[in-house]
This record gives sequence, structure tokens and C-alpha cells, in this order.
Amino acid sequence: MESEKENSKTSPFSFIKKLFIKNEYVEIYSHEKEPTVEDCIENQYKKQLQYYENHASNNRVRFYISQIVIIVTSALIPIINTIPSDIENIDTIKMASSVFGFIIIIATGFVQLTKSQENWISYRSTAELLKSEYNLFKMKSGDYSNEKIVGNDITKREQLFVNRIKTIISEEGKKFLSAHEKFEVDVKT
Repeated sequence: MESEKENSKTSPFSFIKKLFIKNEYVEIYSHEKEPTVEDCIENQYKKQLQYYENHASNNRVRFYISQIVIIVTSALIPIINTIPSDIENIDTIKMASSVFGFIIIIATGFVQLTKSQENWISYRSTAELLKSEYNLFKMKSGDYSNEKIVGNDITKREQLFVNRIKTIISEEGKKFLSAHEKFEVDVKT
């Protein structure tokens, strides 16, 4: 068991595995006590924020790597095609040009299939929205200010925060599904 973990870390494909395969564990919450705003912050806000930040970063890396591959291979095709050719190397030049075209098609398809740019932007904006809402709550600003909360009721302020966090997370889920359902419909037709 120990050697399997070591092999997976030193495997030449470990970088690719880190990019595409994520081990995420679902934590089961205790229903034995009444949830508090601190529970929401610890079990939902912080974990969701970490999830969105990690996935935004991973999608940004995937997008940039794919775009770099596309740009570099696109730039190589005209260079290869301008190499003086004779009967001996014409097939090699044609083959290299075709392979680079193939790589461009694969990388472009990967970007479209994974929607890494859209996911990166969406996850990043959701993470920033969660941080903003948390800061407003902690600073008692905006809708959490004493002027907006009638009677300076702490419970109402906490309920508003929990509802807003859940709404932000729910809206992100809806955006994700909407973007990926559209792709599936486009593929099927």
C-alpha cells in the first residue's frame, strides 16, 4: 500500500493526474445539535470558498496550458512549412505539419469540452462574492449594518448571512449545470 502511494507521487503522469483527477471527500454533518452561524462558516462557507478557489486555480492552469500548446504549435506550422524541401524530406515536413495540426485540434477540443475558461471565471467570481459577503457580515456593513437590521437583532443578521451564502452557492451550481447542459445538447444535435 505504501509503495503504491510512492509510485503515484513519482509517476511521470502524476502532474496530469493532479490536473484532471481530484479526490474529494464528502463530510457527513452531525444532526444531533442545532446548527449555528459558526457551523455554517466552518462547514459550508470555508469549505466552499476553498473548493471554489482550488477549482478556479486548477481551471486557470488547464486553460493556460492548453492555450500555450495551441499558440506554440500554431506558430511552428508555418516555420516547418517554410523549411526548404527536397524529395527526401518533403514527407517529413508534411507529417510534422499534420501532427502539429492534430495537436491544435485536440487542445482546442479539450478547452471546449472542459470549459476550463468559463469554469475558472465562474469559480473565481463566486469565491470573490463569498469573501465579500463574509467581510460585510463580519464588519456589520451593507445589509448587515445596524441601520438595515431592525433592532440590531443578531439572529436576523446571522440568518441573512446564512441565506445569502446558500444562495450564492446555489446560483453557482445552477450556472455550472446550465453551461454544461448547453454543451451536452449541442453535442447531441
